[in-house]
Amino acid sequence: MGGGQVKRSYLLLLLFLWTCDRGPTQILDGTWELVRAAQEDERYAALHFADQTHGWVVGDAGTIIHTDDGGRTWTAQQSGSSSDLKAVQFIGRDFGWVAGRENAVLRTVDGGHSWQSRAPVGDSSRMFTALYFADEVTGWVVHNQGEILHTGDGGATWEVQLSWEKGGTALFSFLDEWTGYVKPIVDNVLFKTSDGGAHWESASHPKLGWETDMFFVDAWNGWISVNKTPT
Repeated sequence: MGGGQVKRSYLLLLLFLWTCDRGPTQILDGTWELVRAAQEDERYAALHFADQTHGWVVGDAGTIIHTDDGGRTWTAQQSGSSSDLKAVQFIGRDFGWVAGRENAVLRTVDGGHSWQSRAPVGDSSRMFTALYFADEVTGWVVHNQGEILHTGDGGATWEVQLSWEKGGTALFSFLDEWTGYVKPIVDNVLFKTSDGGAHWESASHPKLGWETDMFFVDAWNGWISVNKTPT
């Protein structure tokens, strides 16, 4: 490797203790266990678990790995893509989507045994950084050229629902098929929709640094994590 430092990815499993009379322990009382170390040329970018046992991890060069035993063992799934994948979500154990560089959006209806392209028509250089599906057909993706795209037919067709002046990617958090929030990384504005993206209202938002993630638990309470310098 030319003496350079190798960046490696790891998967950790948080083990919760459970008793019939106490329920799960506090998260700080849990323990973490290494369940998989990536190969030297692998990098993981995102993961999603449909339940306690079934999960997927995506990464560089079309990597998708799957577990059906809570992370004890992992098997590779063939995505059919060589693009770096940046986001993954499943609705139950069968319906799932992944997205990433080079305009890549893929869908599975059989738990990842096979994947089909659902790439939107447009610039092949776009990188999709996040996605959210409220059900098996209704979803959104955000890309690094300053747009939110929406589908109502499982990705067969896509339409632009929102764009922002300065471009770039954005953080977003959806509560359901109606309510969602979008925070462009380079703009001092926060967008909200209450009708599934048909309309968006905006509010000014102070730029505190380089925003890295955003999460809303309801229509009134949300959080944004910030670094002082870009990552």
